[in-house]
Formats: sequence, structure tokens, C-alpha cells
Amino acid sequence: MGAQVRKTGLPGGSGGPSGGEHSAIDAGAGQRIRAYCCDIDAALTRVGTRPAAVSELLGSIRDDGPAFLVGSLAAGLGNRGSDIDVNVFCAEPTGEAPMMFFLGQTSVDVQLYATEESRRIVAALATDRVAFAGSVCALGPPPELKTQRRISRWLTACPFTSSQAPVFEDAEAELALAALVRGALENLVRAGYAALVLEPLGAASEVAWRRAGRAVIETLARGRGDVFIGEKWLVARAARCGVDRALVRRAFEVSCSEELAGVLRTAGLPQLELSELVSLAGAAPLEEFALAGRSWTLLGGARLLPGSPGDLSAERLASEGGPGLAEALAEGALAVAVDHHALDEVLRSCAA
Repeated sequence: MGAQVRKTGLPGGSGGPSGGEHSAIDAGAGQRIRAYCCDIDAALTRVGTRPAAVSELLGSIRDDGPAFLVGSLAAGLGNRGSDIDVNVFCAEPTGEAPMMFFLGQTSVDVQLYATEESRRIVAALATDRVAFAGSVCALGPPPELKTQRRISRWLTACPFTSSQAPVFEDAEAELALAALVRGALENLVRAGYAALVLEPLGAASEVAWRRAGRAVIETLARGRGDVFIGEKWLVARAARCGVDRALVRRAFEVSCSEELAGVLRTAGLPQLELSELVSLAGAAPLEEFALAGRSWTLLGGARLLPGSPGDLSAERLASEGGPGLAEALAEGALAVAVDHHALDEVLRSCAA
């Protein structure tokens, strides 16, 4: 008898939470995402090896539970110099610290995760979502960036054997995709606002505007199901998921708010009133420090900035604006936080 393919998500996975005001808006999410992934033989051929060689190298680790190739190779983006990244799901992982092996000159990085980790992550995702960027976007905050990266790797993971189910079932993949699109959109909001605030600083603003432009392309790519998070692969991802090359060029050369608005318009994304979608907060503890008869602020126990902590309060700088706000943001004294409720309302109005 041949091996049976399990019909549940990776081990013990359920179909993920369902319900909410928008619960079945992108049923093809899992299929779209997998269209950009390699099978494991093709992926490992890029680094001159085969699954059997990797399995032999890992030895008894392969007996701990289902193993998946993850990372750029699994996502169809790696090259001859890429590492081989393997995640193994087991009942009792010894920790999340990676183990390193070598297959010839190629590094093989292995990380163990608890069997229920994928289910735990999905259970924490927002369940309500709306149509956005040709896909879906979650209503509610996305997980932290570290978790977004983990989700993106598991959505694009290649099983070592054909009898293994994917890490996420299709219903779970839909929720995960919506969370990643929301994460990209919130990064776009933060990047755009930072660029707006940094305009008085000249060159720093130019870099920030280009970052905001790249965030537009990241949002489009994720919406099309190309979800692997990796800055160096953004151009390749945009090309293979069909983002217009002229639009990519324009986005990468954005230098002001008007140009960003034009790129958003061409991309079919909503215009964003950036200052209405964020709030400012202290990014690190501020302590007053006296030196040479002057007041200084010790930022996060590591850096000295001129003036007292009161001069760097988020409320004061936000009300005054101008170079002081720009410098505080550039120095890391302030952090930009997205107003999740306000962004939800933008998304609802676009989907209406």
C-alpha cells in the first residue's frame, strides 16, 4: 500500500479559525502561493545536491518529525551560493537555536520547532479581512516581523517527502496571506510617514522615500501570492509575479510625497493620509544626564543626545514638527506606530 497523504495541516493542524465578517474571500490563496515555490528536487539542484544527500547528512534528526526545506531555495529564489535551510517539527524540540552542518561547501542550517507551533501562530492571527490589492488584507494588526518572516518561510516550504502535508492548510494559508499583506501595508505606512517627517534633513529623506516606494512593490508582490520576505529578492519577485516593470522603476525612484501618491494610484492602491494613520511614541527609555554643566538625554542607556528628556517627548515633538521631529526620528528617539483602527477604516472604505 502506498503512503497516504494526511489531510490535516502540519501536525495536528486544524483548518484554522473561521468566521468573522469576511471569512472566505480568497479561497485560492494557498494555490497562488505554491505557484511560486519549487519542488524539493528542483530547489536542491540549484546548489548541486539532492534530498537524499541532505537526509543522510541529518541522520536521526529526520526521525524527529516532518522536515521541510525553507528559505530562498524553497521559494524558488535561491542560487548556487545559497544555504540549505531545514525546519523539522517535533514533539519535544530541544530549543529554537539553529544547528549547522556542511554538505561540501554548502551550509545546512537546521531548526527544530514544536509540532503545534504553526497552529499556535495561525490561532493568533486576525480572522476578519477584506479584499485588497487583488487579494485579502487582515483587519487588525499583523504579527511582529519575526513571526511574519516565519510565516512566509512556512508558506513556501517544500516537504522532504510527497506524503507530507504542507505546513499550512489552504484555509490557514488564507489567514496567513492576509496577515502578511497587512504587514506589508503597515510597513508602507511607517516608511511613508518617516520619509515625510525626514524631509527637512535632505539626503536622509531621499533614502526614506525610496524605501517607501519599495514598500509599495512589496505590498503588491504579497498580494499576488509571492510572499517570501527577503529584501534582496524583491526585484526578482516583482518580475515573476507580473508587477509592471515601469511601475517598479518608478517606485524605486520615488523622491517625494507626490511621486509616492502617483505610484499608489498607478498600482491601484488607496491614497494614504500618512499623518492620520500613525502615532509617535518614545522608542527607548530616556534618562537625564548632566555633563560639563549641560543637560543631556541618555537614550536607551547607550547614546547621548543634547537637551533634557522633556525636549524629546513624543507629544512635544509631534506638536512642533519640523527639524526637531525629523532629527528625533532619525536618532531613534521616537518610533512610528500605525493606528490600526484608522487603517482598518481605510481598508473597509476601499472594499465597500
